[in-house]
Amino acid sequence: MFKTDTDRLETYKRMFATDDGKQVLEDLKERFHIETMTFVDNNRDLSFVHEGQRSVVLYVLHLLKEEKQNQQTIAEG
Repeated sequence: MFKTDTDRLETYKRMFATDDGKQVLEDLKERFHIETMTFVDNNRDLSFVHEGQRSVVLYVLHLLKEEKQNQQTIAEG
């Protein structure tokens, strides 16, 4: 487990900054409904599963976006 939130953020940042990490993130976005609907007609349970998958990818994107915003703030100074 991570000792601090900063440790977690730094680890995610390093991992997804690599070429492999970027490919994995793109695959996750495609595979887990970031740009598509999670609703499945007449199947509430599957809709919930899709939304759960989507929320994990959104969490990763949120961490990476937070890091980019922090970098911009530091650069602006």
